[in-house]
Amino acid sequence: MYSSLAFQPPHLPGQGVTGTALIHISSLSRKNTFMGKSWSYQGRLLSFTGHESLNIYPNISVIISLLDHASLNRPLANKTYLLQGRLKQSKNGKFIFKPDKYHPWHPITNSWGLAEWRFNAKKAVNKYISQKISKNPNSPSSSFLSGITTGEFENRLMAFEFSRFGLQHIMAISGFHFAIVAGMLGFILSWVVGQKTSVSLLMLFMTLYFAFLGPSPSIIRAWVSCMLGFGATLLEKPPSGLNSLGIGLLIVLIFDPELALHIGFQFSFAVTAAILISYFSFDYLLQKIFAKKTFNQLMAMNLANQHGFIILTLFRQALALSIAVTLAALPLTLYYFQKFPLWSIIYNFFFPWMVSLALMFLLAGLMVGILSSSLAQIIHHFNESFTNFVLDYAYGMPKSLDYNINLLVNQEIAILWLGIYFLAGIYGRNYLSKQQKITSQEFIF
Repeated sequence: MYSSLAFQPPHLPGQGVTGTALIHISSLSRKNTFMGKSWSYQGRLLSFTGHESLNIYPNISVIISLLDHASLNRPLANKTYLLQGRLKQSKNGKFIFKPDKYHPWHPITNSWGLAEWRFNAKKAVNKYISQKISKNPNSPSSSFLSGITTGEFENRLMAFEFSRFGLQHIMAISGFHFAIVAGMLGFILSWVVGQKTSVSLLMLFMTLYFAFLGPSPSIIRAWVSCMLGFGATLLEKPPSGLNSLGIGLLIVLIFDPELALHIGFQFSFAVTAAILISYFSFDYLLQKIFAKKTFNQLMAMNLANQHGFIILTLFRQALALSIAVTLAALPLTLYYFQKFPLWSIIYNFFFPWMVSLALMFLLAGLMVGILSSSLAQIIHHFNESFTNFVLDYAYGMPKSLDYNINLLVNQEIAILWLGIYFLAGIYGRNYLSKQQKITSQEFIF
């Protein structure tokens, strides 16, 4: 409601409007297009003075694309610029500013931004990881590992292959990646310094990682959850996953209300809410098939049965998690893409776990490299083979395996679906919390 009242998007004519724009650059990337490589600047339109009489509200997101000519120096993305050109709106609703090539970009004195530093830092990290993982910097394993570390995937073929099996979320930095990085750093720091000191250092390191990645919806949510979880540890208070999610939601919308329309925002918060709200209900229902055992019953089993029970318990929990996520992602996927890959139900059952191992091996190799380069190289060599093994499950699979639900779902049906699903999940969660007192057994994502 606040967004609809405070931010009224302009209705531009088809040819757009010309004028002078004040734009703050927030991110920079280099993309491959059908016309060759191009630079993509994303920023905020702080003000616009047009030749036509048009009321344009400030702070709308704009995209500026420049063809990459080796003979021309591109403007650095570390300033706020005043530039002339044409403001247009694409068919998908995004605002595009086309600078007048005969007028230079005028940087505003004393303005600054992190976009240029972030682009160069990610480029350096990508190059470093590629050199450590494989002799071929363009190999799928090095491209994948550097991509899930920095959130920048230039391999469009890999992105397409992952989309066939509903694995696009693996390629976006989220709480999944934050949890792995924080877990590895926390494990090491806890051996070097005390617990509270290690938590304080983790808050610093994860904030630096957040600044390195950039403020996308899923990254903001993951960073807020980490900070709240660490803060609860320092204050010796029990953390709450739902409270962390709600605070992250408010912070994202205060930072940029327009992000509510972002596909990454909707998937990130809907899926995380489904895990926190509905997981326990599905786990409880699956216990009718994979029954829980008391500690005394478990200790009475022989060693083989104990291992078998643990494996079945992990299977039950992973299955409950997969069902909870699928039922939340299904209406959004059908709404945006009009198809839902059936293989995603199975792939999301095991693929994220395998990717987490590859990311852990990568972090372990980078950390060990500080002490022993030869041992680190062994870890990286093993990780390259393991990552190639993981990618083989989704990379270059035959087209005959593409099984999709093809269905057009409109906005009203998607909202109704999610509304009923979450209301049912809230009821089930409250019922189980009264029956089993599970409120303290929350996931933090």
